[in-house]
Amino acid sequence: IGLRFETDNVFEFSLLPYSTKQLENTKYAYMLKPDGKIYLHISYKNAGVGSSFSGIDRINYRVDERNMHFKFSVMPFLKKEEV
Repeated sequence: IGLRFETDNVFEFSLLPYSTKQLENTKYAYMLKPDGKIYLHISYKNAGVGSSFSGIDRINYRVDERNMHFKFSVMPFLKKEEV
């Protein structure tokens, strides 16, 4: 009935009706048109908002790891009686 994701770490994900290509190449959100697919994006980490450019430097939210190792499992999520 679905998918189950497991990892030993915290991770971020999103399910969107738009591809990365669509998001990068569409100027305004109202111009996005779903294509009938769902796109799964899994991220080990994302940088926080703010930067030295805006006058706010959020050092504790930076992703500055040089070597990243991230693994996760994807499994079918079954109905309770099938487990």
